[in-house]
Amino acid sequence: MRYGVLLSTARTVASIEAWLEPKCQGDWTIILDEIDEDNLLKKRLRILFELESDKLAFIAGFRR
Repeated sequence: MRYGVLLSTARTVASIEAWLEPKCQGDWTIILDEIDEDNLLKKRLRILFELESDKLAFIAGFRR
């Protein structure tokens, strides 16, 4: 996977996957990068995309 973004969020991974599945043309993966020790709901995710167009669509269309 060549293209990636870091996302800090309290949303569930499942909700992010639900957004990605119908919108991405190529492969993608989500990696848990960090969890906030003071608030376990907050996390930093590394989302990797096969296609740059999917990365750009995510950046443009996904709202935290």
